[in-house]
Amino acid sequence: MSVGTSQALEFGAGQLRLSCPQFGTELNARLADGALKGSYGSTKDGVHAFTAFAYCTCTYEGDAGPDITGNWDIAESGWRLTLQREGEDTLATVTTSAGKVGPLKAASTD
Repeated sequence: MSVGTSQALEFGAGQLRLSCPQFGTELNARLADGALKGSYGSTKDGVHAFTAFAYCTCTYEGDAGPDITGNWDIAESGWRLTLQREGEDTLATVTTSAGKVGPLKAASTD
């Protein structure tokens, strides 16, 4: 299993850029209207658009939020997102033609 570590990080004026040379990928996104919108990928495997929202713990769903575990196919990309629970943590693994990235775990803000 491979775990990627970003090698370059730039953030300014609402623009985020992360580079992960180990996988030849780059993430470019802009913070707008409470969401991070941008693209992730490489010239080899393609660049894919994404939108990310802040995580919200909804007390009626429990401290870990809604249960969204399972395998999710990412349309037209050939990628698969696998989500699983470990206690109150939700872990994500992305599988691409280049292999697996993850499991990824959000850092605690506590």
